[in-house]
Amino acid sequence: MELVEALLGTLALFFLSLLDKKRERKHREAFEEIWRRKEAAKRVLLGLLSLFLLFLPAFGQGLVGRASVVDGDTLEVHGQRIRLWGIDTVESSQTCLDSRGKPWPCGRRAAFALADFIGQSPVACTPKDTDRYGRVVAVCVVKGVELNRWLVEEGWALAYLQYGGAVYLEAQREAERAKRGIWQGSFVPPWEYRKDPKAPPSAGSYTGAKKEGRCDPAYPTVCVPPPPPNLDCGDIPYRGFKVLPPDPHRFDRDRDGIGCER
Repeated sequence: MELVEALLGTLALFFLSLLDKKRERKHREAFEEIWRRKEAAKRVLLGLLSLFLLFLPAFGQGLVGRASVVDGDTLEVHGQRIRLWGIDTVESSQTCLDSRGKPWPCGRRAAFALADFIGQSPVACTPKDTDRYGRVVAVCVVKGVELNRWLVEEGWALAYLQYGGAVYLEAQREAERAKRGIWQGSFVPPWEYRKDPKAPPSAGSYTGAKKEGRCDPAYPTVCVPPPPPNLDCGDIPYRGFKVLPPDPHRFDRDRDGIGCER
């Protein structure tokens, strides 16, 4: 009888030890899961803190938010005009020549390219200076990409050496080698273009031609300068306008008196 009691006691202790080990394992697994979650949360918080510190100067100046494109190197965020630092983009009123010598509205295309790239994404700008027009001069980032450098790399802007743009020279050489943007043909540097008050208007905006009385009489309802250069419908913003002989740009291909119908 005593032997049986001893055996039962031993078995009871054995099963109790098994239960204790099972509980211990569960506790250990629970502790490890809590530790893993804490580490994951810590990594997320560190990442958010890094982003906050990265954009802290911009937050301090209120230069974070949706941006509208004024021209190829100027944005507006919360009503504040921002000039992109260190670069100079072709002017909106500027025309370049492509590889075949054909004019195209490079200034307007540069602004469109910038607007398309930004889309609806928020822009964060770090101010570096203020220019004589009261605009903030800044380096801006969208979707993790620096816009100043992106414009140079895509061939829409030049390194503005006079204002610290030497940091973008390698990006400019890369764009030139790849013949991107304005490098596909020939162009006048925008700082040289601005020196000439009589610079020819772009294919996208003929306000200069109108002021100088350079509207071709063959197109009485719109203002298109006479050739040269010769333009086509893709170079101008007008559609379905009146055309009179001799139609020097040949906008009216079917000779029905209406130019650029489609």
